[in-house]
Order: sequence, then structure tokens, then C-alpha cells
Amino acid sequence: MVSWTRVDENLFAAEMVVSGSRRYRLTLERLGDSAWDWTVWREDRPEECRYGIVSGTGPGFEAAEHAVVRLVRATQPGRGGQSAAWLPRGMAGRP
Repeated sequence: MVSWTRVDENLFAAEMVVSGSRRYRLTLERLGDSAWDWTVWREDRPEECRYGIVSGTGPGFEAAEHAVVRLVRATQPGRGGQSAAWLPRGMAGRP
């Protein structure tokens, strides 16, 4: 699983390293009383950015982590046909 760091009361940040070299940045930022914006990106491939809005931190953490899994699977040869063994621990069974 991903280890999220609370930067302040309105921002969380994390990093996922996949296959030893691909680094994904994840953020979760409060937009207001009940909305949170999650964002996932790679510094070396900004076109792989994904984002969304959710109602809480739990759903935000989960959505950002799932976005990384989907991005990784989409960039693998065969578009996801490989074993899930290369995914971070705890992520193999997720869509």
C-alpha cells in the first residue's frame, strides 16, 4: 500500500515507485468543506496525469492509487496482459 504524508490540514502527498524506476506522484487536496481533488502524475511523462474530485480522504486515497494501477497497466506491452506481480504490494487485486 501507499504511505500518504499529511502535508497540512488541506493536503496529503505520496509517491509510488513501480518496476523500480517509474515514480508516480499523488496528491489529495481539500477543495472545500466536503470535496477533495486527487491528482496523479509522472514528472517525466506529464501526459500521464489523471485527476478527479471525491467526497472524502478515504475515497481520494483509493481513487489516486487505482489511477496509478490503471496507468501502469495501460503502458505495459499487451495493455495489461502481464502478470500483476510487478504491481506494488497490495495493489495486484485492484481494478
